[in-house]
Amino acid sequence: FLQDRLRILHIYFFLNIVGAFPSSLLYLLLPAGTIEYFGGTVTPTSLFWVTTAASADVTAGVIALLSLRSDSLPVKQVGLFALLAYSMSHFSQFLRAHYFVEPHPSSVVAFEWSGILVPLVVFGLCRDVVAGSSEDQATSGKIADSACSYEKSE
Repeated sequence: FLQDRLRILHIYFFLNIVGAFPSSLLYLLLPAGTIEYFGGTVTPTSLFWVTTAASADVTAGVIALLSLRSDSLPVKQVGLFALLAYSMSHFSQFLRAHYFVEPHPSSVVAFEWSGILVPLVVFGLCRDVVAGSSEDQATSGKIADSACSYEKSE
């Protein structure tokens, strides 16, 4: 069960990498198209904020990449908490804009809701793995699978 939850965590980190970098490129390379897609008006201020928002996506992608590549459970823990906080703030702003400012396409709204619900589910499944409270981890002193290995320092 522990190995399955680590795999879920690794898939979650990978999906954050896959999602963050392409979206940040769209924000940076096509800011006007991004603004128009979400029903906004292109102004110098909106162009500034869209390109500024790209930095948050880049940061989330880097956190996910470092968390995925690390063998350290404390690094994975920080990554999980940071991506949860990022997802809650990022996607709740999209939903706020959809419900109170300008409706987004329905396919985008489904994605926005998944951006809140999936991190909560992953956090619920994996928080004890990275926090070190798993019974398996406590008895064995280490976690190992093909993508992650960890040994407690003594």
